[in-house]
Amino acid sequence: MWIAAVLSSLCLLGLRLDLARVLGLGDAEALFLAYGLHPQPAYLDHPGLIGWLARGLGPSAPPAVIHVWTALAASALPWLGVLSARACGASSAAALRTFFALALLPELCLRSSAFTPEVPFAFFWLASLACAGWALRSPPGSFRSLLATLGAAVAAALCCLSKSAGWLLVLSLVWLWLSPGLAERRRTLAPWAAALVLGILVSPLLGWWRERGLGLQWDPVSPAGALALLLRPLVGATPPFLIAGGLVAADLLTTSRRPAIDRLLRLLVLVPLLPLLLLALGAGGDEQWLTPAYLTLAVQLARCESLPRRLMQSCAALGAALALLGWAWLRTDLAFAGTQLLGIEAPVWDSSSELFAWGPARPLLASVVEGARERTGHAPLVVGPHWGLCAQAEIALEGRVAVGCDSAQLDDYDFWAPIARWPDAETIILVTDSRFVEAAPDTLYGRPLVAVHDAEVKRHGRVVGHVLIAEFDRDEANAGLQGEDAPAGPAAVGSARAVAEGLGPARPHRLQDAAMRGRVGLPAPQTLER
Repeated sequence: MWIAAVLSSLCLLGLRLDLARVLGLGDAEALFLAYGLHPQPAYLDHPGLIGWLARGLGPSAPPAVIHVWTALAASALPWLGVLSARACGASSAAALRTFFALALLPELCLRSSAFTPEVPFAFFWLASLACAGWALRSPPGSFRSLLATLGAAVAAALCCLSKSAGWLLVLSLVWLWLSPGLAERRRTLAPWAAALVLGILVSPLLGWWRERGLGLQWDPVSPAGALALLLRPLVGATPPFLIAGGLVAADLLTTSRRPAIDRLLRLLVLVPLLPLLLLALGAGGDEQWLTPAYLTLAVQLARCESLPRRLMQSCAALGAALALLGWAWLRTDLAFAGTQLLGIEAPVWDSSSELFAWGPARPLLASVVEGARERTGHAPLVVGPHWGLCAQAEIALEGRVAVGCDSAQLDDYDFWAPIARWPDAETIILVTDSRFVEAAPDTLYGRPLVAVHDAEVKRHGRVVGHVLIAEFDRDEANAGLQGEDAPAGPAAVGSARAVAEGLGPARPHRLQDAAMRGRVGLPAPQTLER
């Protein structure tokens, strides 16, 4: 099993490193890297640790370098699970079951190589579990117990700084330490020192939330969306892994081996389930609501009796096959071959195409921005219709130019580049792609169009989309926001968000999609010759 685990780890690392050479940044990855350009204790949707990691990499880090680091982290995660199982009392051979559970589970294997908060969250969840298990197996009052309890507190604090779900880990640990069976440990220094360390580490985050609020946007999903959020992680785990997880959960809830560690693992499985599901359904949807249960049950797998051999073989075979399929989908022409078999002209539903979009668009946007700066003597304002495009543009420009987001939904760019500052820009550069519009509008915020640039998005030699970069120059067009026939200030800004917030009437820049135009009364787009 040791040989199989090492070979599996090396093979998965090789596949991830191969993808790192060719893939760009996804929209979510670009946003998390943009956090590094705006240091804050917390952001609209996540705490600030991912921004600190992005700041360490730097805005000029190429996607290949970023993905090398994420590939190494994703390959190391299952081995941390092995250490956690050992800390909870599993034998060396049994702990290897945890490795395969974490390395081959599709929900983790296929998504853990991206630069997202999920990877540090999983790391610190397992690290806190390992330290807590080590502390419970150490004599109360010993130095080893004190050290392990402090380690659990530090890892739990970092888990809270990775994702808000980390607070459920803290709740579980507090619940455990207040249980009647641990009264002797409460009379030692360890839990109180751990509470102090935890409070110090999370105090900047709590202070930020106290001043600005949690930033939680309560936006319940539709019944169809709720069903998708409920089933998404279950389908992603695949039936063999779900059956195995059910058997492991039944063993955890019905069998006692080490009472304190059993209680710890039960709390880490049960406490996060309902709050994370309700949060996913009510706040726009976090598809990773089952991840804490996955991580904890993978550790429990090393402590229970071995599962049926055929079930284990099915899980290993399916996990390996899906890992190879995920690699082939991104690395070969498989996506187009599959869609041709289904009679679909282009894989428009395949969101992985965004990983190829900003290879040609990066240098083109940098050239357009530099040209506008030379022409007007001022830095332009870059605007996009969605936070993903805004983040891609900001990372492409390495934070040298202000970027705003012209969307109806609240996002971080509403704070980084408020709409009230936009009238000051001499030139506005619109960055969009074929997911939103096929042609540039003829005017944008009172500025007529002066130039359009188009970058083809190619995937394995096939065109799968376009990135559109359009320039709207106030000086050359002689139609600024502060003209005689235009009101001054924010009222002149005519986005859907401005109308919704009562900042002023809509102006016909025709950027939003059809549904948004119908809501705010914007006219339909017109084709512009390029």
